[in-house]
Amino acid sequence: MEVIFSNNQFWKSQSGNGFQPHSTDEMKRLEISRWPTAITILIHGYSFDPMTTGPDNPFQNQYPIWKRALGKRGYVEFGWYSAPRSFPAIWSAWRSGHRTTYGWAWDLAEQAGEALAQALSLYDGEIVIVAHSLGSRVANCALNKLPVNRVSKVMFWNGADYIRNAERVAVRSTETRFLNIYCPDDTVLERLGDVFAPDSGRCIGNDGLSEQAPRNWIDVDLDAPVYADWAEQLETITRGDNPYEVGDHWETFRYPGNWPLYRAFLNDMPPFAVKTDIPVVLSADQIFDRFLENLLKREGGFVHRRESDDPGGATSRGISSRFLSSLRLNDRWSQLPPDVRKLTEKQVAEIYREIFFDPLQLPEIALLCQTCGTGLSLPEFLFDIAVMSGVRSSAVLLQEELADSLKIPLAVDGIVGPQTISAFSDMLDRRKYDQCLRSLVASRLRWLEQLSHSDANPGWISRTLSFLPAVDDQTDISSKA
Repeated sequence: MEVIFSNNQFWKSQSGNGFQPHSTDEMKRLEISRWPTAITILIHGYSFDPMTTGPDNPFQNQYPIWKRALGKRGYVEFGWYSAPRSFPAIWSAWRSGHRTTYGWAWDLAEQAGEALAQALSLYDGEIVIVAHSLGSRVANCALNKLPVNRVSKVMFWNGADYIRNAERVAVRSTETRFLNIYCPDDTVLERLGDVFAPDSGRCIGNDGLSEQAPRNWIDVDLDAPVYADWAEQLETITRGDNPYEVGDHWETFRYPGNWPLYRAFLNDMPPFAVKTDIPVVLSADQIFDRFLENLLKREGGFVHRRESDDPGGATSRGISSRFLSSLRLNDRWSQLPPDVRKLTEKQVAEIYREIFFDPLQLPEIALLCQTCGTGLSLPEFLFDIAVMSGVRSSAVLLQEELADSLKIPLAVDGIVGPQTISAFSDMLDRRKYDQCLRSLVASRLRWLEQLSHSDANPGWISRTLSFLPAVDDQTDISSKA
């Protein structure tokens, strides 16, 4: 069933008579009354004219392959004028006050969304929405106008709408299930969203909601190894980035290997049949923010103890006066205040990021851990060791453990480089993550207990043990140390 919205009104294709306008009453009487009891709304993106023929017509160029991808369902193919790249469209965009046809289409998407919501308000059955690119903005505008939770499922492919808009819609529609297929390497979407849209922000098709996602929202990067188990379960291979094309903005629905995943979501099949623990891949910034927040809780505020108990002197948020003094000798940090208590939150974060977090290659290590689904306790433990004892000490401890565990001649030089990262990846492949973490904790405990001032700092032991999984027998680990 085709539904066309163009020039602020609905149209119907009449055989031999071209296109005739439809009023809302006519839509209800002639069209919606014939819709099945459950419908899947298909919404195309930018640069289409549903009232023309050829490549700019979504009913000819897009929807046939979409229906093959999604399987047998009751479809309503929604066509909206989205400014095809033509001279008339360019002229119309300029006349309407837009620099580009994409900017004009961005505003037209809102009008189309409101019109779609008006049509759907006349329908009583179950509604599912599938939208590509700028069609995601049409869908979100419609969802904002419809009653809360009126739509049961929404699937976005390379969505061009902004993260903030999508998050607002998902939070409002708590019973609606969202599947967002995104591709970080979608350069077409990145350019359109960042350069030509009338607003600014990151698109859901490039980044997803990630940690901001509510429980009813699932982000899936088809190329991320973390989702390989899903593909294996469906006996397929998914792909979002086509290595043979630069503009692979359409790979999500063109590549047949992705189709089983979409059908599983729409038909409530595994891995979507039951409540699933959805793997979330955190960015380097998100990981650092989490590690820093936990670290500052352990370090506390300002303390100044006897030198025999704490050789670093007065300390604030884990940064000692002695360390700060040595840091200020470097031109990069010469503008820092001499008093640790006067460091700003931003300065503290910059110190921890540049001095301890990045040199250990923790973004790459954490990504490997997330890919294998092991959690982040081990990279966070390495970060904690670096803060307490220096980056070199943390790196040496890791290299010694990897060399011993894997029985390989790994250089123990205190520098985390490609060889150490490769060995770490090998350790994960051999499923030795838990063994490695326990061994690191045990080695760290032995080192702490031989310090002359260890008795004055009993919290260091419990702090180290806190990185073990809760199921571990910590007393046994400590005794082995």
